[in-house]
Amino acid sequence: MAEKEPELETPKKGEKEDLDTGETKTEEGEEIESVTETPAKKEIVDVDLVNRGDFVLIDVCGRIKDTGKIFYLTMEDVAKKEGVFREDGIFEPDLVIVGESFQLPALEDELIGLKVGETKTVEIPPEKAYGPKDAKKIKFVTFKKFSKAGVKPEPGKRVRIGNQIGTVLKVAGGRVQIDLNHPLAGQTLVYEVTIKEKLLSDEEKVRSLFSRYMPAYDKSKIEIVRKEDEITIKLPSDRKLLTADGIQIVKSGVARDCARYLGAKKVKYIEEWEVMPFPQTS
Repeated sequence: MAEKEPELETPKKGEKEDLDTGETKTEEGEEIESVTETPAKKEIVDVDLVNRGDFVLIDVCGRIKDTGKIFYLTMEDVAKKEGVFREDGIFEPDLVIVGESFQLPALEDELIGLKVGETKTVEIPPEKAYGPKDAKKIKFVTFKKFSKAGVKPEPGKRVRIGNQIGTVLKVAGGRVQIDLNHPLAGQTLVYEVTIKEKLLSDEEKVRSLFSRYMPAYDKSKIEIVRKEDEITIKLPSDRKLLTADGIQIVKSGVARDCARYLGAKKVKYIEEWEVMPFPQTS
């Protein structure tokens, strides 16, 4: 966009302009010089590096600094090596739109300037992670309330109390002690993060947004076409997908994300159903 030309101001009443020097003098004789402003430097964006707003896929290994315990992991081979592999676990790179808090903001800030394939170790203190431990969030609940709800409290078990989720610390004397702090509150976290891919096309970006809601599904089967402000998403003729629990919530979430992160004004879904042959009657 062309820069707007500076506006010319008419000298105020009581001032006169010196046509020879281009200076303005007041009646008191005080001189005022014309000032030429230096244009602001434009930010240079390196397409080979991660920038704010980029869609990137990352592999992450998150550990608690004091214990070395892994609390978050996207890599199956590391999970097997570290003895934390689960058959029902989903191991694939995470989507991050840098600056949109898909991960901790302090972690996302450290991604800026990295190249695809580059790995970085990031240490995040409690105040930039999940905050300090708050003693006021440790509560006591009667054992009777758990019995009425049909829940057996055991140390380490995660339970819901009203609209909060906490961890059972101990059960004694007919009372249950519960910690309503975030499980990682008060902890310094160490992340090892690798930039796996930088997504450039709208097709790749929409597929990855879809994977946020259904991570185990093969997103390559989804067809995406964009025409100006309209994105059309064609779902495959897959009865398991089309009848999945919460599929309408998934579609609504993806449409909302397309509007927010890709500037779409309209999102259309196309579904194809394979119709089973109707039995013929003789």
